[in-house]
Amino acid sequence: MKTTHRLSGVLTATALLAVSGPAAAQLRIDVEPYAGVYVPLRNVLPTTDVLVAVSGETTVVQTTALANVDHHSSLALGGRATLWLSQMFGAQGTATYAFSDLGSLDAHVWLVSARAVAAVFDQGAISLQLSAGPSLVARGGRAYEGIDGTLDVGGVIGAGAGVDLGSVRLRILAEDYFYSTKLSDPRLSEQDSRLQSDLVLSGALVLAVGR
Repeated sequence: MKTTHRLSGVLTATALLAVSGPAAAQLRIDVEPYAGVYVPLRNVLPTTDVLVAVSGETTVVQTTALANVDHHSSLALGGRATLWLSQMFGAQGTATYAFSDLGSLDAHVWLVSARAVAAVFDQGAISLQLSAGPSLVARGGRAYEGIDGTLDVGGVIGAGAGVDLGSVRLRILAEDYFYSTKLSDPRLSEQDSRLQSDLVLSGALVLAVGR
């Protein structure tokens, strides 16, 4: 987490310095609607837990196996907007919606981020980008009814490649959202914080608003 914040800070500071130079005249905005796949790498709950039930004055504690407590890989839709402060550096905002059920229950995941972006290679029709910044991950749907702790703050890193096809520009991007989550369900024992890692692999159409 600290490494990502340092990288984001370095990219942001460099981008702000770039604005003060002649390159500021080259400000432009890229808008990128995209579709891809959301791939959660870790379970949000352990595979076994303790179920606590109260009947009258009797408390029953039972170890229970939890089946299908992981999010499914799913379709992800979203968009990015990048303000290029120079040819190499920019600031980016992203929002992604993943149709990811939790086990057999309906659920979804929102992933939102603000990043610094660096174009590390841009020659001819090919370009490469790196990005990093803070992120916000929110879960919802029927699976999370009555559960607290569904909103988490973390970080994100990304790497992408763009291809200029003349009148159309495409970009492929891989992103890793990492954060710690601690869900609270009165039906289960108290949970420890669990480190999460969610991948988003996407393809986007790049629309340049200004140059």
